[in-house]
Amino acid sequence: MDYFARDCYHLGIASNFNFRRFFKFARVCLCEEEMQICMRDKEVGNMYELYHTRNNIHWKACQHKVSSAIDTMIVDAFIKADGALKISDSLLDVKKHTKLTDGIYQKILHLDVKEELNPEDEENLKQAQEILQRIERRDLYKCVCEIYFTEKGHKPITQVNQECEQDCV
Repeated sequence: MDYFARDCYHLGIASNFNFRRFFKFARVCLCEEEMQICMRDKEVGNMYELYHTRNNIHWKACQHKVSSAIDTMIVDAFIKADGALKISDSLLDVKKHTKLTDGIYQKILHLDVKEELNPEDEENLKQAQEILQRIERRDLYKCVCEIYFTEKGHKPITQVNQECEQDCV
């Protein structure tokens, strides 16, 4: 909960949630043969602020269009680099998974393409590096078209794409 204060400070988001007060009044109690985190009844306002702050951070930072674009670009780069670096192997091997850190981003970005890679992996690694270099330059993906579905139905995807292409011209 203390990370809310840090995130709000760095994002410039106001927050009335007091994490110190939360920790002061929180207790782990046995309720109906189950351990639960319990709060004093007078702390209901602080708990509402907890969820309000979390919601603000989610919508203003986590779901921000720039964050979403960077997330997508990083995923694309990791997928491209997977053939050369075998990133996906760490999903099935616990030892490899524990060694997988944020440093993989820098490793891909600064890795010299070696001759021992097959041509396809070499090209994919170069593409991954280009994607990460675009992030560094802030040359991010742009949203071209959004499609919203309603309960009443939706138009076929090709028809919607054609309408978006006409609107973008």
